[in-house]
Amino acid sequence: MLQLAKLFSLLFGRSRLQGGTPDGFSPPEPPGLYIHMPFCKSFCSFCPYIKAPFSQAASGGYVDLLLRELSLYNTPVFTSLYVGGGTPTADIDVLCEITERLRARINNEIAVEVHPLDASCTSLEKLKSGGVDYVSIGAQSFSEEALRHFGRNHRASDAREAVRNAVSTGFKAVDVDLVFDLAVFSPEVVMSDFTETLNMNPLQISVYPMMRFGLTGDMKKRHDWRAEATVFSMLEERAVNAGYKRSSLWTFTAEGREETYSSITRPFFLGLGISAASFDGSIFSVNTSSLEHYSRSLGEGKRPAGGHLKLKQLLSCLYYSFWALYRGRLPHEEVRRLFPKAWRMLKPLLAIQRIAGNVYQDSYETKLTEKGRITFHRLEEGVTYKFIDPLWTEMKLEKNL
Repeated sequence: MLQLAKLFSLLFGRSRLQGGTPDGFSPPEPPGLYIHMPFCKSFCSFCPYIKAPFSQAASGGYVDLLLRELSLYNTPVFTSLYVGGGTPTADIDVLCEITERLRARINNEIAVEVHPLDASCTSLEKLKSGGVDYVSIGAQSFSEEALRHFGRNHRASDAREAVRNAVSTGFKAVDVDLVFDLAVFSPEVVMSDFTETLNMNPLQISVYPMMRFGLTGDMKKRHDWRAEATVFSMLEERAVNAGYKRSSLWTFTAEGREETYSSITRPFFLGLGISAASFDGSIFSVNTSSLEHYSRSLGEGKRPAGGHLKLKQLLSCLYYSFWALYRGRLPHEEVRRLFPKAWRMLKPLLAIQRIAGNVYQDSYETKLTEKGRITFHRLEEGVTYKFIDPLWTEMKLEKNL
């Protein structure tokens, strides 16, 4: 896994990102589309993402900026659309305007993050009519004490009602997000949250250890990765007994279902909106995090770039492989097709990981072992703190200039 860590030291080190606009966007196959909606009616204390106070005027004007940015790219169709934030559902009508104007260009799912206070049956039906077929309910916890700790502006009863409403609305996929913090709460809290969620029968449950980002949390409280690994083993045992499988590093999906709700596992993706990232197989780029800079650049017909990095094929292949293993499997034929030169160098790296007991392989794919999941869990947290956190910190400082 050290090779992947070295990749991210290059990829996410802010000093390595080049300024200016990247040269084009040319993925080898249709990419996913990501849209960042930054507006929130209330800010959660643990959230590291770029966000801005909600107003109807700002939210409505943002749609025109997004479509103007999209027009700068010659990409006719996308594999999927994922709308994140911020709080995408802060204005349901604006969100539906976006999905309705884009759904003819989306080949598969349209997925949206939904705040529990925006998850009435009426609002969810409106989303479904607008083309949304995957939703993720940001429940975070069903413990009132935990919700206060996370700075949420809703109660546990709101989260329960939101999940039930989403399941009953009949979306193709309903994900429920849960967060746990072992530095403050015992494992019993997340186990209780998980069991209650299982009983409501969503397609998928995503469980995340709370990250303490530099501008949002107490960095002195570090992760106990051994305790977290034990929690995930307990969660997996309970999931299997309830008819769910572990479908990625931190998600559990109902057995017999192939749909999975995910924002980060598209091989290639175009990001629209402030702070959104894009990857076309050779260039990783990040948009400006300043709404003023974003608006001004688009008014001048320019891409609102915050920085980019040109990757050689091996680094691109490692980037792809990292997220493929996160979602559970690395298909060999796909790697050979997308990164033919890098595959020859990747094979011995995977062989080393197999000898170390982190992966197992057959002729078709590489998967993480239980030991590999623990190793990957540690790597994911290390990448977050060492590379992603400094990048987001600088982006937030740019936003406030």
